[in-house]
Amino acid sequence: MADPGVSYTILESPSAADGLALCRNRLPDGILLDIKLPDCDGFEFLSRLKAQIQGTCPPVVVVSCYNDATTAAIAFKNGVEDYFVKGQTNPDKMRSAMRSAIENAELRRRLQQSEERFRTSIENLLDCFGIFSAIRDDAGQIIDFRIDYLNRVALQNHWLSDTAIDQTLSEVFPRYRDSSVFKEHCQIVETGEPNIKEAFPLDLLDNGSLMQFYDVRSSKLNDGLVLAWRDVTDRVRAETEREQLLSQAQIARAEAEAANHSKDEFLAIVAHELRAPLNSMFGWAKLLQAKPPNADTLIRALQSIERSAKNQLQLIEDLLDISRMVRGELRIDRVSTQLGLVVEAAIDMIRPLAEAKQILVISDIDHTANEVLGDSNRLQQVVWNLLINAVKFTPEQGKIAIALTYEESQAAISVSDTGKGINVDFLPYVFDRFRQAQTNAPRSQDGLGLGLAITRELVDLHEGTIAVTSGGEGQGATFIVRLPLIQASSLDSQHLQGLNGLKVLLIDDEPDSLEFVQFYLEHEGAIVATATSADEAIETFQTFCPAIVISDISMPHKDGYQLLQEIRALSVDQTVPAIALTAHVNDDAKQQAFAAGYRIHLSKPLDIEQLFEAITALVKRS
Repeated sequence: MADPGVSYTILESPSAADGLALCRNRLPDGILLDIKLPDCDGFEFLSRLKAQIQGTCPPVVVVSCYNDATTAAIAFKNGVEDYFVKGQTNPDKMRSAMRSAIENAELRRRLQQSEERFRTSIENLLDCFGIFSAIRDDAGQIIDFRIDYLNRVALQNHWLSDTAIDQTLSEVFPRYRDSSVFKEHCQIVETGEPNIKEAFPLDLLDNGSLMQFYDVRSSKLNDGLVLAWRDVTDRVRAETEREQLLSQAQIARAEAEAANHSKDEFLAIVAHELRAPLNSMFGWAKLLQAKPPNADTLIRALQSIERSAKNQLQLIEDLLDISRMVRGELRIDRVSTQLGLVVEAAIDMIRPLAEAKQILVISDIDHTANEVLGDSNRLQQVVWNLLINAVKFTPEQGKIAIALTYEESQAAISVSDTGKGINVDFLPYVFDRFRQAQTNAPRSQDGLGLGLAITRELVDLHEGTIAVTSGGEGQGATFIVRLPLIQASSLDSQHLQGLNGLKVLLIDDEPDSLEFVQFYLEHEGAIVATATSADEAIETFQTFCPAIVISDISMPHKDGYQLLQEIRALSVDQTVPAIALTAHVNDDAKQQAFAAGYRIHLSKPLDIEQLFEAITALVKRS
């Protein structure tokens, strides 16, 4: 057993009885056991040893003269770590086996101790506990409750100090008296009936952005209440996430099959659409080569070739844009832009196509010097896509109306037509990628069905919205794009005091948004460090040590969820509050942000007043 990496103290015993005696005096770290002993077999020895020590048996490596699977199976069933047949092994294997057995046993011991410590901690966690006295008016009606006592866990859970004792609940929680909780507390005091609530939701900011869940036990105590509650927010979020994952799993297979089918259909359409212009170009090229054309024929041929080349170029550009969208690489260069000029340019581009179909284009453009922060070329592409879509689906001698108006802090571009309209059942899918290729909708035409999907992506990148309405088939359609205008922020002197000296780490891969929010926070008095990626944010976090983290969720390479997980894994500060910024406003996006550890979820386009309120709320509770 000589092992250069391990120092052994070896105790030898010729029989089972001697071995048990040795183990009684000193339990070894490992046992090398011969199955064939003079006074009993090795399995009987193991049975007696387990009964003797009444605890965890040291790891055992067996050496046997029996080369059969049955004996080996019995050995492993008795808990041995390894099994060797005499004459079929070597010292290196024996040393390696014994070393591994001892190391594995030590790891199991440490793991067991760790589990026991963890179990003890969990079982001895203290719930929040409080005693409250009713405050009544002259008529004897309860108008509030005074805080008589809160234990330390309750104070910490609600970010309160000892000064909260003797205050009223409405002083600590201003919306308390208007809530259903106050009415329930009054009922308990007046009726004497206790109340038990599980996973009771509490909206701390009264706007749905900071929800906590509690198991609550309420009972009457004299003319007041005694409450015990436990924060089960993590459990509720985990259960909600599991339910969502289960629901997603149930439809994932169907979606995957549909996606595969869509790919096949889309590839077939791509092949057809790319080949169609080539047929015309090749046909005219062969005719021109075969016989010198006259002037009229030559002009006709060149015009046809030019139209086919433009069609094919548009198809290729759409495919490239969709490819960039899928990879998350579609970018815009945002500068101050006057929408009136952009809309007029798009109208000029489609006017020849409209005139060819005798379609009347009516425009109502407000040329007020309002500006948006956007990419003029991409915004022109948005308007052109909507107009070309209207021309495509409007019959000859129809009408198209385009208007640019301003509504408070937004610009609105509307495009209406008197065309084929959209089936009501198809409206939710108008902006889906490849949807035209996958459906027999009434508006289905030649093309890849990518234009409106690209339009929505470009509008999203400009932090705007796009919507469509239609009365149904034959009723035409109306598309409305809304974009935020550039406005001076309404700065309030009280804000400066609220964020003065607060260290904020701001993460966003979009430079313009990053610069704007940084400017606003610094104007409010905050000290701001910025990062444009998750990796850069991790490095900055460790040196900057912010009081609050504000992060965009949708970033390339690593998203905001992965970023917060890595921050929580750091030893610097695992509890720093974080605010999530995302363009997704549905409940699933909020729940996913909360489950990832974000305290507050804010949607884009960002309302700076909401951002200020969210930051001050977190600061107050820190």
